[in-house]
Amino acid sequence: MNPNLERAQLLFDRGQFARAESELENALAEDPEDSAVHALLALCLVKRRALGEAGQHAATAVELSPDSAYAHFVLSAVLAANVQGGEVLFWSIVPQGRNQQPPVALQAIQEAIRLDATNADYFAHKASVHFLYWQWEQTVTAAERA
Repeated sequence: MNPNLERAQLLFDRGQFARAESELENALAEDPEDSAVHALLALCLVKRRALGEAGQHAATAVELSPDSAYAHFVLSAVLAANVQGGEVLFWSIVPQGRNQQPPVALQAIQEAIRLDATNADYFAHKASVHFLYWQWEQTVTAAERA
């Protein structure tokens, strides 16, 4: 594992997002095709509400590692952050109304679950996506699997 990525993960876990972001930028300078770096950078950017840039890094993570459950989870988290902020995603693919189906955020977390059905965090996140869209029954079903 890239030492910058390791430091960034520790900093992220401690809530030091700006410092983690700096480490991740250094890691990308060394290897711009590291999916894990793009994914964690996307989460750092969400923390400072740079949602467009976060979406680009999350999409890059999925593009680089389409079989990575974590990359799909991060993409869903970024999409959900866009909905929570009341904003439309960088490519205008999140529905405007909360009562509409959350196609992209839900599709991304479902793909993460398909790739790794043992991660309870993915089911918890799926529940939160349904909750954002006021889909109560689906929220409960997903939460029970978490």
